[in-house]
Amino acid sequence: MKFCFFHLMPYADLDPEAVPKYGTSWVTLPNSYYDPRKGAGYYKRYLDELVLAAELGFDAVAVNPPYVDARSRTALAAEVRDHEPAPALFAERGGLAIFERLFGELAAAAPRFLACEVGAGQADDIVRLAERRGRWRLVARRRDFGGIERDLAWQRTA
Repeated sequence: MKFCFFHLMPYADLDPEAVPKYGTSWVTLPNSYYDPRKGAGYYKRYLDELVLAAELGFDAVAVNPPYVDARSRTALAAEVRDHEPAPALFAERGGLAIFERLFGELAAAAPRFLACEVGAGQADDIVRLAERRGRWRLVARRRDFGGIERDLAWQRTA
């Protein structure tokens, strides 16, 4: 038996009145329902949970983190950009900040496998980040239906 840990990193303080009003709790919900202070707390908590999952010995950790380059906000489709809370989409340093932190914090207590969704054009940079840590061997690169490399998976080597 293998134990896996997957995290979508949701915003847990959603007003229950919003879902019937907008018909969703996902992409088209207005940003006015998002509190950045609470979101920052969740962001830290969820990264801590990923590290804890690795420390507890989960065989695999999978995550869909925020990875869009914060500088490309205006290039996103309005239905995403204007409704998705910014911390759920954007990461600093070209969208790589979350991956730098993820590889850094999982280095000491790495699970056997790690899988991540990545942004358009980021795959090679993220692979290099993992290689610099020296503990990971890339085992899968998958493209989405648009042909963009979207999913990466590694196996721990040490």
